[in-house]
Amino acid sequence: MKFVYELYGLRVVTNWPRHLAQSLTLHEDSQADILLTFSQSAPTPTLHADLPWHLLSERHDHDNDRLLLIWSAELDSTFFYKLTLSSVDASVNVLITKPSDQSSPLQIEVYWEPVAPPTPEDVQNLTTWVFDIALGYAVRLLVPANLHGSALAIDGRVIVLLGNKGAGKSTLTAAMVRAGMPMLADDHVAIWPREGEFWVEPGAPRLRLWPTSLPVIGLAVEKLPRLYSFQEKRLFSLSPVKSPERTGGHAEFQSTALPLGAIYLLEPRDPERHEVAIVPTAAKVALHELMLKRFGMLYAGTEHARAELTVLAQVAQSIPIRRTYRPDGLTTLSHLIQCLAEDFATQVNR
Repeated sequence: MKFVYELYGLRVVTNWPRHLAQSLTLHEDSQADILLTFSQSAPTPTLHADLPWHLLSERHDHDNDRLLLIWSAELDSTFFYKLTLSSVDASVNVLITKPSDQSSPLQIEVYWEPVAPPTPEDVQNLTTWVFDIALGYAVRLLVPANLHGSALAIDGRVIVLLGNKGAGKSTLTAAMVRAGMPMLADDHVAIWPREGEFWVEPGAPRLRLWPTSLPVIGLAVEKLPRLYSFQEKRLFSLSPVKSPERTGGHAEFQSTALPLGAIYLLEPRDPERHEVAIVPTAAKVALHELMLKRFGMLYAGTEHARAELTVLAQVAQSIPIRRTYRPDGLTTLSHLIQCLAEDFATQVNR
């Protein structure tokens, strides 16, 4: 059985359903951009074993005793990436193949080897990790420019929030959705140059929040499902239709692409600060910040790197990029949102 999802301007066809997501109808004349295949078995021992693999990254999650290794290889202008995730209860091997022929879909093969018969929670954990992490790396190889942040719609334009891990992007995004600004993407912002503008394509209609952020949407922690069974982060599903009990009648999710209006760099929250300050950023500094805030960092050749740098340089030159200083605390969010909305209106209407 095939399941079809549109994410970040790409059509993903897979043999496994995504948790809490609705599959789309695949028209016969349409073509997949990404083919995602799950298999509950070990990969063939000879599967690209002779490729010149290079270790790119090693990450150890001590809280959950999980080790993620990321490898890359290149052969005849085809790029290969291998993600190996190991834990006490399972091992996952993900092979990403980016063919030299751009008309061919990118391939993602997932081989899952659970130690014991998997539970529904195990399946959900795996599927969520693949769609959020592995697919995120793959999208990085196809989208012209990718930023690690959040995107929301204000009056037909997109405001993008960028910040380091722990900067409160998701909490601020949830508060802005609650204030009536539909979200396009959480965590992965895909930018496409079209017709002299830069367009942001929507991701999945859900927001991931830690329990400490839930007061901004007025829901108790027990009302929302866990993102993973082994952590406290929760999944807040967004609706593209009116939902008065949650957003005062405003749509929560923007399901179609919109042009980029402005980007805001969120500085660390400052408990000593009492007022919001939003200041311009010089183009050279802005480009440096955009390069640091890219999603993933997988390298797909000189041509890909040059094209991405070109797009981000054009964004830095033509889109307002504003540094934002703010107080700390959930009670300050409404004032911050008002300041962002007013500044955004000034920037897109100048």
